[in-house]
Amino acid sequence: MVHAARRAAAVARGVRPRLLAALTFLSFVAPLAPPPARADGPVAVGEVTASQEDAARTIKSTLAEELPKVKVPAGRKYIVSASLVKLETKQSGSDATTQAVVSLAIRDAKDGAIRGVINGTGYVKSKAGDPTVTRTVVETAVRGATKNLPVVIAQAQ
Repeated sequence: MVHAARRAAAVARGVRPRLLAALTFLSFVAPLAPPPARADGPVAVGEVTASQEDAARTIKSTLAEELPKVKVPAGRKYIVSASLVKLETKQSGSDATTQAVVSLAIRDAKDGAIRGVINGTGYVKSKAGDPTVTRTVVETAVRGATKNLPVVIAQAQ
């Protein structure tokens, strides 16, 4: 019985430091996690994924500008999540054509059910190496997708 008590005490000593380390780690990581999507207005920005951080910021800011313009029936709330599906530049001599495709998933804020998916595409022709092209083409793709958002919301009812 004494042997079992010593073993239990040894296990507890080993578990406590690991538990403390895990809790410490989580206390630093949890504030870095994105807040859960909330539909404060009738249509809110949800998760945004993109391979480039600048593109993700552009998607978020463009959605933040466009979503308040969307008319929604009273009492309904939606969350729009976005993903940069394609961002590609093709060069031809000193010119370049950049294409972006953004996919929006429209979810009901109450139950999380997906009510629709919309794609928007943007094309920009420019001089090769123009630093503003990525932002412009991603904004164009997001605006193209949000243009059809009222249709999807109307069909979701």
